Formats: sequence, structure tokens, C-alpha cells
Amino acid sequence: MNHLPLSLRYLTSIQLCCGQSGSLVKDASGMFDVLRAWAKSQSASLIAHGIHMEITMGGASVNPGMRLDFDGPRCGGRITCWESGECELEVIDVDTEKTIYSEHQTLTCGF
Repeated sequence: MNHLPLSLRYLTSIQLCCGQSGSLVKDASGMFDVLRAWAKSQSASLIAHGIHMEITMGGASVNPGMRLDFDGPRCGGRITCWESGECELEVIDVDTEKTIYSEHQTLTCGF
């Protein structure tokens, strides 16, 4: 089974999550709360598809961030968001270690 469409669906769902909650998110800590809630809501589905997810909060810095890492049988993915609203989306093929999808964007969720 090809997990690429599933990985891309989860990575790009962050945009939908943020867009649907935009009126509620007024600052970066709010954005991080929305991302954590989204991750929690997807947990059972990810596990059912053999995808492990880990959330990591960045340390104190000028531009704090949060990272969601996804590890699946064929693809790995990462969503990294910073307080500035910048966001990186990546999917990597596990076998070849080649980047399949990479996007940088700035989230505008009521900042």
C-alpha cells in the first residue's frame, strides 16, 4: 500500500485546521494549541495506518517553534511551525531518503 497520499493528506491538513480555526487563533501559543489538538484528533487514524507521530516543542529562542514528526512504513513527514507563522512541510521516502514533498509557507491564522 502506498502511504504517500496519506502522508500528504496529514501534512496538508494543517492548512485546513488553521484555516477553520483562524478566528480563534490570535497568537503563536494559540497556533501551537490548535496544532496539538489537530495531532491528538488524528492519533487513532495514524496508528491504524502504521504511522507513529511525535510532537516536539522547541526550546526558548527568539522564534520558538513546534515540530510534528510522522514515521510510516514507506514515508516520513515533518511539520515545523514557528511563532512567526512560518511553516515547513516535508515528506521523505523511507527507502531512498529522497524528498517527495517540500513546502514552505506562512500561516496567517489571526496573527
